[in-house]
Amino acid sequence: MRALRGRVVLCEALGSDSLAHVVVPGSVPLSDAQVSLAHDVDETVEIEDLARADSATLIARFDPRAGVREEDEIELGVPPGSLLFYDPETGVALRPTR
Repeated sequence: MRALRGRVVLCEALGSDSLAHVVVPGSVPLSDAQVSLAHDVDETVEIEDLARADSATLIARFDPRAGVREEDEIELGVPPGSLLFYDPETGVALRPTR
């Protein structure tokens, strides 16, 4: 299992679960294929934004008894296939095409 380290910036108590918004530092350079595709659909602004991104915010679900608090530095275990991605503008889930 891989792990990500980050800082909790917001906690939401939901009764049986707690959601923690975790800022994870780091960025991955865009591949040539990603840059080419973005140019094909004329999204130059988004390419520039992605190239400058130096962190990402993840939302992790915890048992409320875990005691996660804002400003905590935590390590998240990430089982393969457990990450979900959403369009930041529409909120629509991004799913792989088959």
